[in-house]
Amino acid sequence: MVKTFHFYAKFMTFALVFVLLSCAKGVDEEGFERLVTNSQLPSPAAETFVVTSQTNADGTESCVLEWAEVPGASRYLCEVNIVDDPANPVSINVKGKAQEGVGPIEIDGTRIIFEKKEDTKYEVKIKTLGDKQLNNTDAAEPTLFAYSTMLAAITVPTGEEIASFINNYINTNYETLKAEYDKDPANYELAFELENAATYELNDSVGFDIFPVTFRGSKATRPIVNVGEKGRIVTQAGIKIKWINFDCTNMKSKGLLVTSDVADEAFSTEALGFKDLGANQNCYVIMRTMMFQECFVKNLANGLLYGGDAGAVWSIKDFRITDCIIQQCNPEGKSNSLINMWRSTASAEGIKDFTFKNTTFINTEKSEGYFMRFAHSGSSLPQKIYGTGEKCNFSFQNCTLIQTTTAGNFANMIPNNAGQMTISMKKNIFYDTWRIQKFVQNNTADFAVNDNTIWGITNKVDNTDLTKFATEEDPAFVDATIKELDLTQPNCGLNYRPTSEIAGGKQYGDPRWFE
Repeated sequence: MVKTFHFYAKFMTFALVFVLLSCAKGVDEEGFERLVTNSQLPSPAAETFVVTSQTNADGTESCVLEWAEVPGASRYLCEVNIVDDPANPVSINVKGKAQEGVGPIEIDGTRIIFEKKEDTKYEVKIKTLGDKQLNNTDAAEPTLFAYSTMLAAITVPTGEEIASFINNYINTNYETLKAEYDKDPANYELAFELENAATYELNDSVGFDIFPVTFRGSKATRPIVNVGEKGRIVTQAGIKIKWINFDCTNMKSKGLLVTSDVADEAFSTEALGFKDLGANQNCYVIMRTMMFQECFVKNLANGLLYGGDAGAVWSIKDFRITDCIIQQCNPEGKSNSLINMWRSTASAEGIKDFTFKNTTFINTEKSEGYFMRFAHSGSSLPQKIYGTGEKCNFSFQNCTLIQTTTAGNFANMIPNNAGQMTISMKKNIFYDTWRIQKFVQNNTADFAVNDNTIWGITNKVDNTDLTKFATEEDPAFVDATIKELDLTQPNCGLNYRPTSEIAGGKQYGDPRWFE
């Protein structure tokens, strides 16, 4: 009985001490500690911020931001802004424990969720709100936290010639870059960034060796790159070119973007395992995406993409042009195709998949130059390069094409096989652009005749185009003037908004003209 009493007494003493300590510490129902009283609180320390990603039920992604609790806090005032243009921040929706809205909003707990967008810079503001019951006051200022979904990049300083700076950087740091690349070649990517609103010169070939690259400008005010006579961009591993405006008035190279004459053996059809899958072509493959995104290109007398004169023979797995304005000044002649993968000695040169979307293509000259040309219609079939059962997918979506090919054929040497080639062309405007049939041919056409419009000026619309690929209609552009781009003006000083019944009513063509 005595032992029982002593045990009971010890237990009650322990319980009392626990209660007293708990009261002293003051853990409330929201989980905030009451260790601090009668104080002005700081905002959360930036070094405690942790960002992770979560995949939502609809397949989109969100950012989850958490931070260390500030003792004595009641809540936090939170705001998230997109600051791609720092002068014009855009506040976005924020979700907390039981709150949601466009900030600043008060949040319970130390965790918020917001939309994750590709290639986006964010500024997060978190301000501590003091617990008034403990006589704590709010933080004087919020903590500012910068977060970006952009790939970390090396900045090319204003005033530096691009080819000289980048080539020197890669040569000087090659061993370090190669060691990082070798750790995970499938996911490695190098990035170079031009400064906001700056003007640069590109006077020679800039190459990136075996490294896949993002070469970008600024979303706020795109830099302008003046391309000199020998200026061009060379790749053998893939490149994404974003938010840069190119003035090619003085360029004499055959292509702005060119496949490398030299190839690493790791990119051969043999090394990539395609020969084991049934391929029979000895060539090299650029496996990573090649892309122009949100770029304006002015006075392009030669090709935008060129497969090279000699050396390595390339097939491009994935090529994209999205949200661009590309202006050629290509006169009469067939040699200067915009997409030029033709060479008489390289039969396998071509593209497996491409997507051209939300883009305007203009030629300020009457021309019979091809819009697109491959080396050989048979040798560039996907099964011959990538293996048995492989197929090509070509897509034009919401594009405006103006005077790109006024005579001759729109395309040449495109693979022609309904079983291996699918072509999708939807909501496009072909204005004074002739013989689309030479692009589609007998391939599987994933579109109907009323999915596009076409209008002839230099030549009457080809009958096959009219009966199979597009509906004849003058788009009645707000301003049909065909002129070179003015890179200082919004949308280059152009307005190709259609006002016709089909193209205007259903918003065919480049969406920028409807904004």
